[in-house]
Amino acid sequence: MGLADIYTRGEAALRQKEIGFFLDGVETEFILENDRRVLDRYTFRQQCIDAVKADTRCRILGVDLATPVVMSAMTMPIPSMGEDALEQVARGLKNAGSLMWTGTPIPQNLARLAALVPLAANVKPFSDRKKMFEAVEAVQEEGVH
Repeated sequence: MGLADIYTRGEAALRQKEIGFFLDGVETEFILENDRRVLDRYTFRQQCIDAVKADTRCRILGVDLATPVVMSAMTMPIPSMGEDALEQVARGLKNAGSLMWTGTPIPQNLARLAALVPLAANVKPFSDRKKMFEAVEAVQEEGVH
């Protein structure tokens, strides 16, 4: 089975679970289009690290991390994978010295997640501005910025 087959089967499985809307982007698809424009501006050149011990520590959003790799804001599919799945991911990220990032839809347990791991939350640019600002307020009420 080739990589294209694996992606096709994975997408089909996610769509059967009724969580596949995230594969197409949220509402305006601004994020997908903007990410593509940003990535198109860069070329990645691989280089070998030799004779120097690699140090991947960094600071993101005022949080010291062991690595610059941060979890994608895939809030929707994770809870459907099992009970307390987001909490399990949060504990794993804490152990890895990383940061958890949540997206839309906003989890109901942000304060509990923030107690486990450094947490960032973002709100998608909905065309309904009132809905967007209500979501921002919900995130801030949970103590997450």
